[in-house]
Amino acid sequence: MESRQNSGSHQMMKHLRKEGYEIGRYRMQSLMNNLGLTVK
Repeated sequence: MESRQNSGSHQMMKHLRKEGYEIGRYRMQSLMNNLGLTVK
């Protein structure tokens, strides 16, 4: 997926956790929905 520059909630969650944020998959899905972010 990364080669196509797409990130679903799982990938986004992993990136944010590496940056030090404590976030779960469902919270990430909720945030993505609120921001209108979708995966192609």
